[in-house]
Amino acid sequence: MKKGQVTLFILLGIIIISIATYLFYIEEQNAEFKPLPPQYYSPLKTHIEQCISSLAYDGLAIMGRQSGFIEVPGEIKNEGAYIHLIGPFILPYWYHNGNDLSPSEALVKEQLQGFIESSLESCINTSRFSYLELEAVGRPRVTVSLNEDDVLVGVDQIIRIRKDQRTASISSFAVSVPVRIRKALRLARYIMADENKNAFLEQATLSFMSADDIPLTGLEFSCRQKQWPSSEVESNLKSILRYSLPKVRFTNTLQVVSNTSHKYLTWNAVKEPLEMSVGLLYQPNWGLDMKARPNGEVLSSAMLTAEGLPLCVNTYHFEYDIVYPVEVVIRDDYDQGYSFRFAFPVLISHNKAERSLRLENSDSACKKMNTEVEITVYDKLTGQPLGEAEVTADCPDGDCLLGKTDDNGRLRARAPACSELVIARSGYMDGRVTQTPTKKEVYLARRITPKLFLEDHLGQTPEATAVMYLTSEGSNAVQLLDTTAENRLEIEVPAEYDLKIYLMRNETLVGGFFSRWSINRTPDRITFRVYDARKIGISGYSNITSFLDMKASAPELMPLLEGEYETS
Repeated sequence: MKKGQVTLFILLGIIIISIATYLFYIEEQNAEFKPLPPQYYSPLKTHIEQCISSLAYDGLAIMGRQSGFIEVPGEIKNEGAYIHLIGPFILPYWYHNGNDLSPSEALVKEQLQGFIESSLESCINTSRFSYLELEAVGRPRVTVSLNEDDVLVGVDQIIRIRKDQRTASISSFAVSVPVRIRKALRLARYIMADENKNAFLEQATLSFMSADDIPLTGLEFSCRQKQWPSSEVESNLKSILRYSLPKVRFTNTLQVVSNTSHKYLTWNAVKEPLEMSVGLLYQPNWGLDMKARPNGEVLSSAMLTAEGLPLCVNTYHFEYDIVYPVEVVIRDDYDQGYSFRFAFPVLISHNKAERSLRLENSDSACKKMNTEVEITVYDKLTGQPLGEAEVTADCPDGDCLLGKTDDNGRLRARAPACSELVIARSGYMDGRVTQTPTKKEVYLARRITPKLFLEDHLGQTPEATAVMYLTSEGSNAVQLLDTTAENRLEIEVPAEYDLKIYLMRNETLVGGFFSRWSINRTPDRITFRVYDARKIGISGYSNITSFLDMKASAPELMPLLEGEYETS
């Protein structure tokens, strides 16, 4: 064989080997991009979607426990606007210091999206599918839709899968979580809106107090003074609330009154039928702030006696400031079931609902003078401005003197964010106003203590003692009119009173007078006149009271006002 032929064969061999190598390489490359059959990665997709569903359930459960929040806003934490449950767990308020703190639907979606997105990596990096090579490309995009009967969660995330030179990819996941949080939120908003508008729970609390052993206003013919330790009153109120609040029933919910022997309060807050149950809860360890006026460790009645007569009258009238938290529990038995809780404070000031009451979290309120107020004070009788009137902020942790009005009756000052301002001036009844709005006009009624006298319908001094009961919008007073002694009584002018006088002889009713009485001047003596039933020929309690009702507001027996009261 010639040398040239050998060289040719060598070149041909090299070419053949190169071609074979190239073809093998191409075959290998083509084998790497062969599609991976679905049966290999379908379980992975199912697993990831189940994991997303579980994350969504976890986030919704946290929201159900925390008033719709996963991350509680700093505003709520800083202001103490929550119920402290146990350990680090809190239940945020939806309303505090006049502000709506409830989460919007957009915030609920945003927080749930963030919660799922932050934990999504755990759904992908799992040892359960170690036989697959997994690579997540880019950042996931989570979307949440709150529907009437479910929560839809979508996740856009490219995941590349490789096994034995075969590949596949998944780019989107979608799950439906059968939790009706949108309906629960709507029901909760109905309750919160109605409470802020109509103060249902404040009115209910005052009704509970009236029906149970909480002293409010009373009159008893007894020579034994009544007393109530303030601590016991507070403890009793806590027990009353714990027992009574769960008995409130809501219209348009699944609650029904199953036991008609119990009395239930019905709250017409929910404006559409919703297939959920609602309950109210209060626990004594959540606390209750109570301030009673007249203040003191012991609440006591005022006892009046008539010298020489076996007749005593115990009278009392207490005004309460009360603040306590209430938890609302919404239960939905749809599918696997869901509970949603939120809270808000019940706010009572001077025995009246005061939804604008402002609560301080910590430190003395007098160190936080951050609200501009302008008060103008007038004489209610003459309409003239009143100078030298002291204005004080009545705060839960103390009173803050803001200053005195000038000759034009005006005071501009900075005040803490408390519920009420108290206006006081010598010779006048105290006035109280809320701080909202911050520019106020206040009219003070005059305070007089005239001499009181008693005569019967014939103009004679009766041989009996009268018990007079005066009730107005701002005050209640009881006075014994003893014809053998000087009588005086603090009276507000101008004012309208319900006047009831009972003429008593040895604890027996012998006459009286009932009337609606308006007083628009400041006399220094008032003669009250009564019917003496003995001189008319009427006897017996029912006969006398029927006669007094029939003769109510008789012009000839209206009180006689004389002189002009001089303020000291």
